[in-house]
Amino acid sequence: MVLTALAQRAPTVICLEDLHWADPSTLELVHFLLSEIRHPILFLCVYRPTISPFSTHQIKAMAIPHQELHLRDLSLSEAIKIFEECEMDGFLKQSKEVLESIEG
Repeated sequence: MVLTALAQRAPTVICLEDLHWADPSTLELVHFLLSEIRHPILFLCVYRPTISPFSTHQIKAMAIPHQELHLRDLSLSEAIKIFEECEMDGFLKQSKEVLESIEG
């Protein structure tokens, strides 16, 4: 398996974003990976709190430790501050509508 080979060579991080949009087949693959991987891989699974892609049973079946972090949405002013601190003011002026629509 490719992930096993990567993990054996170096520390490995797999980031799976927007799992709240994932179809059932994708979630099934994620569940399989999390229950079968036996190597030191950090899986970062990002999803909106409106759903949980993992049932209590699936969490208990995971071969690796599980930690869930609940983050709140950013306010518009917090998002703007991040853009300002990253010196992305020009981008910010063009995308204020996007920031307002992404809901955190």
